[in-house]
Amino acid sequence: RTPTLGSMPGSTLTVVAAVVGVACAISPTVVELDLAGPRTPLEHFWKASVGSGHATLGLRDDWQKQLAAVHRDLGIIGVRFHGSFDDDMGPVVTGSPLNPIYNFTLLDLLYDNIRDSGITPIVELSFMPGAIANCTPGHCRTTMHYKGITESPVHWSDWEHLVATFAQHLIDRYTLDVVSTFKFEVWNELWGMPFGSGLPGESPYMAMYNASYHGLKGVSQKLQVGGPATMEVMHISDFVVALKEWNIDADFVSSHLYPTDWCDSAKDARTNLDCFTDNILNARKQAAGYPFLITEYNCGWKDTAIHDGESTSYAASFAFRTVNALKGEVDALSWWTFSSIFEEGGLPVNEFGPFGANSAMQTVHGIPLPIYRGFQLLASAGNATVPISIDGTASVNGTSTMLSAMATISETSESGVVTVYLANFAPDDGTGSLTSNPLTAPACSTSAFQHNVDYPGGDLLPEEQKFTTPNASACCEACKNFQVDKFCAVWSWGLSGGLTRCYLKSAAVLGGKVHHTGFTAGFPGAPPPPASNGSWYTTPREVQLVVPTPRLGGAMTATSATAIISVVNSTCANTKAAWATMGSPTWPNDTQLAVLSTASQVCIEHVQFDVQGATASIKLTLEAYAAVSITFDTTS
Repeated sequence: RTPTLGSMPGSTLTVVAAVVGVACAISPTVVELDLAGPRTPLEHFWKASVGSGHATLGLRDDWQKQLAAVHRDLGIIGVRFHGSFDDDMGPVVTGSPLNPIYNFTLLDLLYDNIRDSGITPIVELSFMPGAIANCTPGHCRTTMHYKGITESPVHWSDWEHLVATFAQHLIDRYTLDVVSTFKFEVWNELWGMPFGSGLPGESPYMAMYNASYHGLKGVSQKLQVGGPATMEVMHISDFVVALKEWNIDADFVSSHLYPTDWCDSAKDARTNLDCFTDNILNARKQAAGYPFLITEYNCGWKDTAIHDGESTSYAASFAFRTVNALKGEVDALSWWTFSSIFEEGGLPVNEFGPFGANSAMQTVHGIPLPIYRGFQLLASAGNATVPISIDGTASVNGTSTMLSAMATISETSESGVVTVYLANFAPDDGTGSLTSNPLTAPACSTSAFQHNVDYPGGDLLPEEQKFTTPNASACCEACKNFQVDKFCAVWSWGLSGGLTRCYLKSAAVLGGKVHHTGFTAGFPGAPPPPASNGSWYTTPREVQLVVPTPRLGGAMTATSATAIISVVNSTCANTKAAWATMGSPTWPNDTQLAVLSTASQVCIEHVQFDVQGATASIKLTLEAYAAVSITFDTTS
């Protein structure tokens, strides 16, 4: 690791540039703060929640300790996970609608621990308890490694009664004042519950939402309920319209989006830098009048190093840019996930978890990863932003090409602690992702089919466009001939909702194979190779931060005005690089974990401003994907 500047007597700004990034010969981008300009209040919406896998994980001591850590270090105040109603949590003992018997013992233990960590949950109402599911035991449609049931109930009144009873139980345990701060989110990504037209009798999801709404509001009007918790910000306006058709309402609207859903596979990804946040802002407009929550997002689901939050600062710089672009527009961002204790694709296989946990904040043993450190820097942001200009042009969202800049202040008055957040970020340019199917595969051969297998997630078509085929071979052919922006890498076929459905999926699900009785899956030919990294962004950027001298505080002179620079980049807070150096031990011992903990730290430097008359400046170079904070005091 590069030595800290403070340990090097006589060090200068040219030395700190070496820590922050590789020096470059291009003209610096000038970021100027208007500390006398109007303040804009800044809600810390990125702290509203983090995600996890499913409820049973929350019974683990190590999971609980890591949740407490993100609250302590990152200021996180909420958590969301799947499966509170799964059978492994035991909520329903019998399913008789006339005499149901419930057991909330494990849910009590889970939610007690969550509240003890200082966290307020977003309660995802999922999945369907087997005792009330409209399916034969052993033949129910399930999802993920833990087999959450994604079937409708026999009677919607059964579901309504369960939701109401659970809500009343929570109130009895924690009081209405406490439970009214919980957000109850109905289901997850329409799994097994198509939205359809949204009209009564034509929308399984809205039937579920309606039952959930009445179950909760029947207990207390103070309880908060919302949805539709869709993937890819789908059905937002449809949901708002459907609420009126059902004569019900919502306390919030929620959805999910990942940049790898659409944006990073687009041919113009490098020129359309704000594709991800623009799609969220468009969805936000569709939910006008409602609090808007993004209850799942991260830097992407590709299983490649560039999107691997463990390996690089890509995730941290992505978070800086995303928070900057969405400030004042959304009410919650929930990063998926806070821990590598995660098992959607199976149990963890090493310190960095299973397939699918590649954007986690912590390793299995709780060692912070680059995204953790990025959010730790954001945790100290002020409660207002100050105006900035980039190269002389005022910037609303603080972005200029690949540079993102946001300045916050601790007080809304003229003075206070200022922190500037800089990110040198550009997404995958699309060349690492195939835009058409390159396989010259022979006709689909039944000898290559995988029986009783499914690959959850990664659907290329929305629910209303999914189709039926008479057999698995026809589904394979449909995958092989699929011609859109994202090629079909995996297909699965089986009985769903009384129909033999064909599901076309992206390469993101490779490695996520699960057992699914009655389903058949396969590839359109040979399994596709992993996508190459393509032309990743590698350009360093020189930045000059300019501050009006009078605003540096009366105690600061030309020789004493200093700032603290904190850096996440390829050499700072790179936990996985240290793990690779020690030989990538599957499960590091205590000594190795201590080394990883040290390697996870950000680089911190104390740097002197260059004061020239009415302005003071700091010049530094950000390597590609660097995330940097600069903090100084303007108190007189």
